[in-house]
Amino acid sequence: MSKSNEIIDCHVHITESGKWYNTNYDASVNNLLKQMDEAKINKSVILPIRGATSNLFIKKTCETYSDRFIGFGNVSCKTWKDDLKQILDYDLKGIKFHPRIQNESILEWDQIGLLNEIQNLNLPLLICGWQQTSSIVANMKNLQPIIIDEIAKKYPNLKIIIAHMGGHKYLDAFFCARSNPNVYLDCSYFFTFFKNTSLERDALVLFNKLDEKILFGSDFPECNIPNYLNYLNDQANEYEIDLSKMMNNFNKIH
Repeated sequence: MSKSNEIIDCHVHITESGKWYNTNYDASVNNLLKQMDEAKINKSVILPIRGATSNLFIKKTCETYSDRFIGFGNVSCKTWKDDLKQILDYDLKGIKFHPRIQNESILEWDQIGLLNEIQNLNLPLLICGWQQTSSIVANMKNLQPIIIDEIAKKYPNLKIIIAHMGGHKYLDAFFCARSNPNVYLDCSYFFTFFKNTSLERDALVLFNKLDEKILFGSDFPECNIPNYLNYLNDQANEYEIDLSKMMNNFNKIH
């Protein structure tokens, strides 16, 4: 199978213990592989998350299952130069930024020169687009897609993925992606949280107007991959959506 035909889930999490915080979700590698096989997913992008998954664990997992996983790394403001060196040394393929958990904003990353360096390294940047936050620094104002629009225009060669399609700010994220050739959306978790709402319908109605820029992501383990994909297949039939593009769009970035 050529790379362009690979079906990729661009948003999954795993842990060494298989535990997922204080939940009953199974975040083990074995469960992820089982669900990927059931859903006929060729590869998944493993994302780091502070307190759950380290860059080193992702590196080791990707080395063990090099034909199934792509690893992203984590960077923080205080140690970003060392973090970037580690990501390159570990041969990780991108960066996941979780503003709410890291208590950092994309504006801080811009001010210290981190975004410019990520652009120079040609590493894609996946940013959590969920708007619910208790962070003082990464407050709701600083999580808006309109800020991503400013960043995307300042760094036109920086490939940016807004996770969860921007959450309840989906329409802003939608137009941010349409306005900037370097901005993409991943659909992880969105259709679980907003199921049976008007926002769900808005997203589905507009899907074909952004089908080159939407990436398939599940948010495993919080979303069951086969179930999430089956849901999207059902909606695709009803709304006449060609899911084949979405399932391969990550290949344009990676």
